[in-house]
Amino acid sequence: MDINGGEPSFLSWLMIVNQRNITTSLGAGLVTLLLVSGGLYFIISNDSSDAMGGVGNYTVITEEKTISGPDEYEYISDGETLEIFYTWDGEVPEGFQVYDLNLVWTYEETNEETNPNGPVEQASCFANPGQNALDSTQGELNHNDFLGSDEVVGDGSWGVGWITQNFSNGGVSWLEDFDFREGEGNDTWIYNLTDISEKEIHENLTTNGEHHGDYSISIRLDAEVGENSGCPHSDEGEEINYFLWFGIFKYNISPTEDVFTPSE
Repeated sequence: MDINGGEPSFLSWLMIVNQRNITTSLGAGLVTLLLVSGGLYFIISNDSSDAMGGVGNYTVITEEKTISGPDEYEYISDGETLEIFYTWDGEVPEGFQVYDLNLVWTYEETNEETNPNGPVEQASCFANPGQNALDSTQGELNHNDFLGSDEVVGDGSWGVGWITQNFSNGGVSWLEDFDFREGEGNDTWIYNLTDISEKEIHENLTTNGEHHGDYSISIRLDAEVGENSGCPHSDEGEEINYFLWFGIFKYNISPTEDVFTPSE
């Protein structure tokens, strides 16, 4: 789900998965949270370092969304590198924090063709054209002191590259190591954490605010051909779709016994 109401143009399952992998409410005052799920209603006050609990069982309730960045298609020729420069200066909804940035690029093996030379190879290509080979890509994401990379190689007809920069020690991906269940609405999640201190939870979820600024992105493509011994192939490049999104969330922490009765 895009906070701006749009949907990524490709592979919606990627976004769905990421939203699960995709802030703390640090504003002053009382935060009131109403959760109607199995008849539950409770109020959680804003957390402060002075009132943190020790080791125990805690329930973390998050609201998780995404903010979409560029979503573009570009043709990359064999051996060339696409350079992309992006500056984040957008606003985040009140109460939310940015916990990661995701760069994804996808492409389909579409431009490879048989390239026979002479009647013998023509006959061979007619009899057995061979399988196309997925072109390889190498991507990099550079922001502040972060440099991330991914490489796409292998068989198949689709290529997907993915680089994530985290802006917290753990973020949502850290919470997923614990017991969780969906709350009221698709964007709300309930995590039950055991034998942990409230301070440790905050240390893993608090974001650093370093998502602002300039991002430098590069994607290189090297064509691969799937020729067999009698039928050569040629491939000049592919059209790739690259897109970025920021994962945002807000969370509240409460002792589990204050949220759920023992029977739950």
